[in-house]
Amino acid sequence: MMNDELRMREAAHTDIPVLANHRRWMFEEMAVLRGEPYGPTALEAMTIEYRRWLEERLGGDIRGWVIESGNQIVASGAVFVYDLLPRPGDWTGRTALLHSMYTDPAYRRRRLAKQIVLKAIEFCQASGFRGLRLHASDAGRLVYESLGFAPTTEMWLSFEQVA
Repeated sequence: MMNDELRMREAAHTDIPVLANHRRWMFEEMAVLRGEPYGPTALEAMTIEYRRWLEERLGGDIRGWVIESGNQIVASGAVFVYDLLPRPGDWTGRTALLHSMYTDPAYRRRRLAKQIVLKAIEFCQASGFRGLRLHASDAGRLVYESLGFAPTTEMWLSFEQVA
């Protein structure tokens, strides 16, 4: 496995089932580490909705990248482009959010996530974005900090618990 030839490419619509599974596994792993696992109903509902969401947006306001070993996708991540309110220093409101970063456990510690993040940064800079947002897991925080990401003041108020 360590001698695998790995290659990165832009995600295609045929990759959507894998991308949705990667997002599900990302949430499962984060929840286990926090000691607050999601129920299977919530995870399945999210996976189904994320597939639908990608079908509508991939290649448009969602750009994704995968890293393959042979014909197997072993890592993935995406950028979602959306609008926020204009603010000082960025009156366009156009915002890029890095999301759904996942690497197969057998391929971790090989800088695959970092390669995807660098590709996302390249895309955002070429597209004229003022920056790139993300919500970091504890496991991914060091990767992002090593690339210059800094914590923000964002907070969250939840109105309901997910089963």
